[in-house]
Amino acid sequence: MLLAPLALLLAAAGLTAGAPTKRADLNPYPDGRRLTFGPDGKFKLVHFTDLHFAERGLFYEYWAPGDERGHKSVGVMDGVLADEHPNFIVYGGDQINGEHALYDNVTTYLDWAYSPALKSNTPFASVYGNHDESYNISHLISFEYETQRAPARHLSWTQRNPESSPDPRGAFNYYIPVYANAGATTPSLLLWFFDSRSGVFSSGKFLIIDEPWMTEDWVHQQSAKWLNETADAMKAAWGKLPKSLAFVHIPPTAALTIQTNEVTPKLAEHPGIHEEPTTNQGRKAGYWKSVGDGPFWQAVSGTLGGTDGQGLIALTAGHDHLNDWCGRTPAVGPYTYCYGRHTGYGGYGDLPRGSRVFEARLGNNGALANVRSWIRLADHTSQNTNLLVVDGNTTLVNTKDPAPAS
Repeated sequence: MLLAPLALLLAAAGLTAGAPTKRADLNPYPDGRRLTFGPDGKFKLVHFTDLHFAERGLFYEYWAPGDERGHKSVGVMDGVLADEHPNFIVYGGDQINGEHALYDNVTTYLDWAYSPALKSNTPFASVYGNHDESYNISHLISFEYETQRAPARHLSWTQRNPESSPDPRGAFNYYIPVYANAGATTPSLLLWFFDSRSGVFSSGKFLIIDEPWMTEDWVHQQSAKWLNETADAMKAAWGKLPKSLAFVHIPPTAALTIQTNEVTPKLAEHPGIHEEPTTNQGRKAGYWKSVGDGPFWQAVSGTLGGTDGQGLIALTAGHDHLNDWCGRTPAVGPYTYCYGRHTGYGGYGDLPRGSRVFEARLGNNGALANVRSWIRLADHTSQNTNLLVVDGNTTLVNTKDPAPAS
């Protein structure tokens, strides 16, 4: 689905660039669909990241479609969905290991990646990763295929937004409002999705060296302008910006600072896996002649989070398979960063697979009251619950507790 330009969003809301209105419709979906909390006042999403379907083995042999690792990856997702019964799925990037996918089998692996959502009839949205952009796969191919596979039931909520990036490989920056109920005029929660681009880089495996068009591994700086203007329209329509959960594949540079300043020196206060350094946006090989992820992070933290951090519940990424902690540091500000949990049996790492889960709950007044997150593992156990919003206030409290009782 092509995201409407900001001017159309303003017009749909009865707005001009500087004219406030009482109408509260900034729905980016022309068909009028909405995500809502359940009748019990809960909204739960699961985050599947780094599936790496189509990855070759140690000797670069291609997976057969029935490969055991593929079955196991699908099994992890099926198990998490059966354990959690979520309202929504976020695919966190690197659904495909594009360097190893063939032109004539890549859609088979996309079918595998999205089959748990389709089988369970669970709506989903995608961010795309660096391995989703390669010789026989691209972010655009993935987007077009997933939306073709799930149009009738409106299961795919992924949007393409050229306004947010002049680079077509980075145009999947978008938002989804989540409403308390079908009749609500203002959303209780915003979900934001960002495209950190990148792709094959100086691999040489196919005698192709230095593909400079694929090397920028940060969210394009134009996305900051789009985000800021969109947030202004939201505040004009709704009076304030609802609290936000944000998702991207490659971690922002701020995540490295959080890891260095807080997580590594205080491991006991940050339950979870911490087994590799953060590979943040803008790290590749010193090619950079641009601004990196600074404008993106400034917009996410400053515009969504605000100076007190209350607006940004957490920014979640994947990419680094051997991390799944949540943290924050005064050096970055009052903003929480969380890793997802490596879900697929493709990709490096031999730790148990799983998913990060988020559960948001409304208060009696219909406003967002509490948000918690935890790790659900393939063996059906859960661990490391994080309190992200408590009584309407954004915070971070890390525990080793299993998932709370429903």
